[in-house]
Amino acid sequence: MAVLQNLTPILTPVLRDETGLPERFVSHFYKGVEFYTIGEMEEALNEFNIAASLEPFVHEVYNNLGVTLWELERYDEASKAYSRAISIVPEFAEARFNLGLEFLYQDDYEEALNEFDRASATRPQDEIISAGRTIALKKLLRGLVKGAPEAWSGRQPAGAKQPLVLKPNSETVSQAIIEDRG
Repeated sequence: MAVLQNLTPILTPVLRDETGLPERFVSHFYKGVEFYTIGEMEEALNEFNIAASLEPFVHEVYNNLGVTLWELERYDEASKAYSRAISIVPEFAEARFNLGLEFLYQDDYEEALNEFDRASATRPQDEIISAGRTIALKKLLRGLVKGAPEAWSGRQPAGAKQPLVLKPNSETVSQAIIEDRG
């Protein structure tokens, strides 16, 4: 659990492309980053909201809104902000990671794993995304083992007509086992 506590949402500190964005938007975006950095979350939230109202199709601002809302423990709103960022740019790895983290903390390991996998597709070498993915996979596998004792012990559930067989992806299971031993 200590590893999970060390995972926090990823803020987007710099706009990838400021070309064509109004100076006022850019100013509010970076003021939000500055307030976030010094721990002034309400002020950061205000600046990111202003930026989003000025340019509603800049994905980075919604990611930062989500991270700030996370810090303010407004998790449902944070999830919506990450989802908005993803709706603008589906391959936006930071927002995918952050949404995966939301699912992880809600104990929805399958959805967390899905989001971490999507983030990994864009940034396969990212160690933080890999850490989130590994945690979700381990928790999901532990839940499968605890949740399906009949399947693992060879006994059949009452009324089953066909043998119950779990066929997890052997590559991901092997990787999780290797990482768990490491």
